[in-house]
Amino acid sequence: MLNCRQATLLIERTAGQLPRCGTLLPLRVHLRLCPLCSRYEQQTHLLARLVRYPAGHGPVQLREAFKTQLREQIRQRLRPE
Repeated sequence: MLNCRQATLLIERTAGQLPRCGTLLPLRVHLRLCPLCSRYEQQTHLLARLVRYPAGHGPVQLREAFKTQLREQIRQRLRPE
């Protein structure tokens, strides 16, 4: 049986697209028994889907004023105290 570290590595490698055949049966068994890894798989699957299909279905466009504001906040946080 897989431990949690092995299970999370398999989850990340497959990015939420687990084949239904028996090649990953040990992972399926582990996910049935481990609620934490099961939750991790759900979250990983959601993130993978959001990366493939963002809300706007295209590149994100930020307003110039917002970009300027973000740059300034980054500069302030990187500035030594």
